Amino acid sequence: STPGYLMTTQKPMRPPPGIGILLGLGAILIVGIFLRLPPFLFADHATLNALRAFHPQPGFNGLGFDEGLYRNYVESLSQTGLTSYPDLAETYVKVQTNLPNAILPPTRFSYIAAAYLCHQIIGSNALSSLKIVSSLVSILSLLLGTVFATSMGGWPRGIAVTTLMACAPTQIHMSQHALIDGVFGFVAIL
Repeated sequence: STPGYLMTTQKPMRPPPGIGILLGLGAILIVGIFLRLPPFLFADHATLNALRAFHPQPGFNGLGFDEGLYRNYVESLSQTGLTSYPDLAETYVKVQTNLPNAILPPTRFSYIAAAYLCHQIIGSNALSSLKIVSSLVSILSLLLGTVFATSMGGWPRGIAVTTLMACAPTQIHMSQHALIDGVFGFVAIL
């Protein structure tokens, strides 16, 4: 007989999902991705303007303080290049020492650099590039959360979690603005 410490237990294999489950999950993901698309894609004369009535538009259309800082960081890099990032950090230190309150530092390199690359590749303005990055990260969070929930809890729980994530107001809000919070959430899920 085999000693107990050498015996392994195997989890029973889950049955593959039926076509209805896969179609339902696909529909939920399509809705979730649609809700996370940047609002400027639905503006007048934009690609998806015909679907504007179905897409939630942000309640705040102005430029938030943090969004303005991130935009300025991306614009600065766009003028001087990504290799000038250390200069951007030095300028921040000089400016911050004279301010009574703290402002966001340019140390969120991955977010700013991704928006810079988006700006360089597709030619969008700095703010739109930041919103594109926020949107993509929110979509990736939805997809990763789906995989995680389905692998941990099976198809029924995976679909339930995906449905909740697909219409989560905070995630949709973060995907529509130039804010790094969605990036932090994505990293936490990883």
